[in-house]
Amino acid sequence: HNIFAKRVLSHKQPYRFPVSSSVFNQRIRNQIEPVDRAKHAEAGDLTRKIEQLLLARYAPPGVLVDANMQIRQFHGRTSRYLDPTTGEASLKLSRMAGHSLMPDLYVAIEEAKRERKTVRKRNIPFSVGREQNAIDISILPVQNDGDNETFFLLLFEEEKETKTVAAGDGDEKNGDSQRDKELLELRRDLMSTKEYLQTIIEEKDEVNQELWTANEEVQSTNEELQSVNEELEAAKEELESSNEELIALNEELHLKNTELTEANALNECTINCSMDGILSFDNGFRVKIWNPAMERMWGMRREMCLDRSLFELFPFLVENGQKEVLLSVLNGDGAIVENQPYYNRERGIQGFFEGRYSPLWDHNDGIIGGLAVIHDSTERKWAEERLLESEARFKMVMQQSPAAIEIYDLDGLLIGVNRAYEELWRVDAATMVNSFNILRDGEVDRVRLLPYVQRAYAGETVLVPEYRISSAGGRREGRWLSTRIYPLKDSGGKVKNIVVAVEDVTARKRMEEDLLKIQKLESIGTLAGGIAHDFNNILMGLFGNLTLVKNELPADHPAVEHLIDAQKSMNRATRLTQQLLIFAKGGNPVREGVSIETLVEEVVRFDLSGSSVKPVFDIDHDLWLVEVDKGQIQQVFSNLTINAKQAMADGGHLYVTMKNATVAEGEIADLAAGNYVKVIVRDEGEGIEEKFLSLIFDPYFTTKRLGRGLGLATTYSIMKKHGGCITVESAPAVGSTFTLYLPVTRMDLQQSWTTITGEEVDGAGKVRVLVVDDEEMICKVTSRFLTGAGFIVNTVLDGKEAIESYRQALEEGNPFAVVIMDLTIPGGMGGKEAVKKILELDANAKVIVSSGYAEDPVMANYSEYGFCGIAAKPYSRDKLLSVVRQALLWETDNRQIH
Repeated sequence: HNIFAKRVLSHKQPYRFPVSSSVFNQRIRNQIEPVDRAKHAEAGDLTRKIEQLLLARYAPPGVLVDANMQIRQFHGRTSRYLDPTTGEASLKLSRMAGHSLMPDLYVAIEEAKRERKTVRKRNIPFSVGREQNAIDISILPVQNDGDNETFFLLLFEEEKETKTVAAGDGDEKNGDSQRDKELLELRRDLMSTKEYLQTIIEEKDEVNQELWTANEEVQSTNEELQSVNEELEAAKEELESSNEELIALNEELHLKNTELTEANALNECTINCSMDGILSFDNGFRVKIWNPAMERMWGMRREMCLDRSLFELFPFLVENGQKEVLLSVLNGDGAIVENQPYYNRERGIQGFFEGRYSPLWDHNDGIIGGLAVIHDSTERKWAEERLLESEARFKMVMQQSPAAIEIYDLDGLLIGVNRAYEELWRVDAATMVNSFNILRDGEVDRVRLLPYVQRAYAGETVLVPEYRISSAGGRREGRWLSTRIYPLKDSGGKVKNIVVAVEDVTARKRMEEDLLKIQKLESIGTLAGGIAHDFNNILMGLFGNLTLVKNELPADHPAVEHLIDAQKSMNRATRLTQQLLIFAKGGNPVREGVSIETLVEEVVRFDLSGSSVKPVFDIDHDLWLVEVDKGQIQQVFSNLTINAKQAMADGGHLYVTMKNATVAEGEIADLAAGNYVKVIVRDEGEGIEEKFLSLIFDPYFTTKRLGRGLGLATTYSIMKKHGGCITVESAPAVGSTFTLYLPVTRMDLQQSWTTITGEEVDGAGKVRVLVVDDEEMICKVTSRFLTGAGFIVNTVLDGKEAIESYRQALEEGNPFAVVIMDLTIPGGMGGKEAVKKILELDANAKVIVSSGYAEDPVMANYSEYGFCGIAAKPYSRDKLLSVVRQALLWETDNRQIH
């Protein structure tokens, strides 16, 4: 608004003297300006009072709002435009302004915010009661200097005539309109008068101000003249005093000159005697000082270098970027360079130097050149490189070491570790370094390690006896540790640190324990194998004689039933010796074609007899024959049956399913492609937790309180040696399912396995058989089995007799068709040696190996040793005759002598 654009007396600047170098003028200004400012301040106060009167009477109404539309101040009568609404008291502009004004107000304020300048909106309609008015609105941004907060001054000015909307007399309306026009004209005249009066007041103030200023100038000039006179008198006294000072200064300079000469001599001596090279250069980088140390270091005489450019003497300064360093020195900056190479031309060697550069100043603080102090750091550089290499090797060895390395200071504080330390103790090294103290740790004291640590601090290398951590606060409880402690000494032999190397030897300890167990088991196994071998020979006699007695009695004889029961017991005894042999050596299987359904059903029913678990069988009718070690496979299914029975303590069913299966390549992990008999054994027991499934085939692992953890391990081993596999699926409270794949025999899959008797062999009455065994009873039983079938039998007690009997039969033209030879004959030649001699006599000889120790490698791979069949003791009459039949049909080309 126009009335806010004027400040009375504020536009006139106070009088200023023209610029001059005169001391007089300066003093006049210094005396006049304070008076001028005071007068001007008084005039300003009067101006503000006049403004306030004019604003109070003539300024339009308005309000001051902040950026949040909050009313901060009211100016004039704003009730016509602002009217608080009913409800909670508020100074929000949006609550005070009428609905007809608020949209235009909001738009105008936003524009003023955005443009940061005054915004004016004209002819905005608004209503007051029944009146329809139009006003102009001005928005003026106001900046608060204190906190830079922006406010907005809103001014309301009515420009148009008021319109009344109520019904009334037309003449009365016209009369009111006329009066409004007259009032508007009067207001305009009043504003013009106001402006005229304001101009007169301002001109009067200007004249008064100029008169006052001129008076002040005359008065100040007089005072200045008097002051100048006083200054001249003082200057005279100063000159006289200065003359005396110059005389004293001359004497002082003469003394200083003498001191400077002595100082220069001292500096020259210092420079020449310094072990470090010293040179100086001017602003053109020309050498001015070159001391003897520089001559020794660089191999260049002083006379050769003075007044020559540094860059000419040292071309490498440009190559390695030191030219910029020297330029910065001439700009007033100091600099340090390290490990810079140099070449000694005289001695032809290369070294390293460190340089310290600083600018040289004259007495006027001007830079006249630079100074360089050069230190030969070759030896230190090489020593540092060797130290770094040594440290790198040490760190590499330390980090790669399988042992946990711990480094402690003299106070026992841990200051360094390697990765193996974190792996051993299962801690974060950052939490232990600089916090763990070996001299104050309770666990160190508890395991009695502290005395060994103290010995190391005394300078002794210590090997700590292996010890076990039984309670380490969560750190590898129960582990066996081997510890060595080494002192680290300085060049004077003083201990500076100790190094503790800790190795977890738990695995080695366990292996030692396992090895001891294995050695014990081997001893027991050797004993068990010997017992089983001898026991099989005894059983052979018992079993054979029982069979002979049973065959001589009529089928309806009362004793036959007892003999059958005795044979069943003998079968159980045979299985027991078989288990002993497996336990003794766990040797390779002695395979033969077996009808698996009969074998499995017999084992399962036998092991479940007397329990509350009932077997349920589902067997294919055309099941293939399998090529297995009968005794070992009986052990497999016996182990599975016993485990199932123990898992179903309250009874249940054991389901056994057997069927033929052809496995493709890669279909089942670790199982070759081919034909197999698939056997599924499923129980309804308590099941096995998932976390234990991967461990159940491990030796010594068991979930049973009294278990030994060997049953399933043995089962797994037997299946692997047979070229088959076994898998398990289980869940708690559901039961376990074991799936086995047994390899099919290499014979025709459709060929039935029938027992053959001697009478069924062509010309059995003319077939001669030689039986070799050191047990006379076994010779008798075997002879009766064979003679009963129509064979002609001769018996001998050892290998030498067998060789002689075979040679004699060949010479007589009546050779033995088959030889049944015991593998092991104590004190005599056994079958392994004797068969070679017999084959030398007759390459077509057919020799059957017999032994009560069926796990011997010869029994498992008999053809490689020259045999054509095996008869594992104890054997039945039918089994023996079947083996003899196979031997008679044996093709000698199948023999692969080992």
